[in-house]
Amino acid sequence: MLIQQRKFSAFTRLLVSLRGALAACVLLPLAAVSAPLQDSMAQRVLACTGCHGAQGRAAPDGYYPRIAGKPAGYLYNQLVNFRQGRRQYHLMTQLLDPLSDSYVQEIALHFASLELPYPPPGATQATAQELRRGAQLVRQGDKAQGIPACDQCHGKALTGTLPGVPGLLGLPRDYLNAQLGAWQVGRRQAHAPDCMATVARRMQVADVAAVSAWLASQPLPAKPQAVAAGPTALPLDCGSARQTPPEASAAAASASTAQIPILVERGRYLAVLGNCQACHTRRGGAPYEGGRGIPTPFGTVFSSNLTPSPAGLGAWSADDFWRALHLGQSRDGHVLYPAFPYTNTTHMTRPDSDALFAYLRTMAPQADQVPAHQLRWPFNTQAALHVWRALYFREGSTTQPLPRGDTWCRRWHTAAPATRRATPWAPVSRGRRWQEV
Repeated sequence: MLIQQRKFSAFTRLLVSLRGALAACVLLPLAAVSAPLQDSMAQRVLACTGCHGAQGRAAPDGYYPRIAGKPAGYLYNQLVNFRQGRRQYHLMTQLLDPLSDSYVQEIALHFASLELPYPPPGATQATAQELRRGAQLVRQGDKAQGIPACDQCHGKALTGTLPGVPGLLGLPRDYLNAQLGAWQVGRRQAHAPDCMATVARRMQVADVAAVSAWLASQPLPAKPQAVAAGPTALPLDCGSARQTPPEASAAAASASTAQIPILVERGRYLAVLGNCQACHTRRGGAPYEGGRGIPTPFGTVFSSNLTPSPAGLGAWSADDFWRALHLGQSRDGHVLYPAFPYTNTTHMTRPDSDALFAYLRTMAPQADQVPAHQLRWPFNTQAALHVWRALYFREGSTTQPLPRGDTWCRRWHTAAPATRRATPWAPVSRGRRWQEV
């Protein structure tokens, strides 16, 4: 009897296990099907992160570089180069071949918008003499060999220049060696005239090793983002980034960001979301010409001209515009009145700032001068504004982690700063009434 009971008990357990397994086989696929798939660019480019590391931070092997935070124009050019055979890697070519230009631009803008911290530089085995030679080539070049200084194109901080020159810091030495070697032998090419191929072929093997060792040993600056290109002509004619004529202004150089249609469309979206035109267009006036009088308890503030004219943003660079949004400072360094709600726009990301600037550069220039503010003393003084800022303004951070998922964070960083910009006149508290000015 005991043996029969044990056999029955074992048989029962077997039936229960089989039933559980059968249920799992049926229900798990149904659960997988019913689980919503996040349709976002971050989800779509997971294939890229398989090689380039999480969020494009770079792979540990040293040969798949960081793509997060690179200039959108540079990323777009490289993707097109892979697709058209100027860069040779079969997997990348196959991946990009079926994609449209507009979709490739979206991919480039996605990775360009990621502001992620860099790891500290790794240890280098280079000698002190090699590092000195590397620093010389990067900062001064070598006139005898016809090698221009790296910082003439890649920026004084070596973090790249907009819209299409990449930064040189934060890259492994092996990757730098491999790319310079590929240019020397023709395995890597760019649009003709290929200035990087010219420079690389003028470098000796020892020079390549010295430059890569010095660059790989340098820490990133506190703000590692690419900056607007200056008015100085590039030392060589480059097909990927045509040199700016010497007489062109910094504003004209920075306006080249508008060459990416997706960037301009992104800027238009942000301008509509933030309702910028409502304040920066006077009644019956042209869009964004400014001059609208806004009454406040302290007098009247007149909105600024945002068109690319000498009376507006014509002489401004993307860097100037970013400082206005992020720090509340005008191009000449004076502090702006918080009627321009930089307490909110300080949280916008640099790529969003560049997109908005690129869109405003497409406006028809309007030469009308904006009237001077009509504020009574002491509210019309910079000293009073500095006191207000010390009490109430804190520079925003777009890189601090937020307590929700990726989609929510991206929506917060975009919508919150922009939509709060649409209603800047609501006082935050009695102590912060200048928020209305």
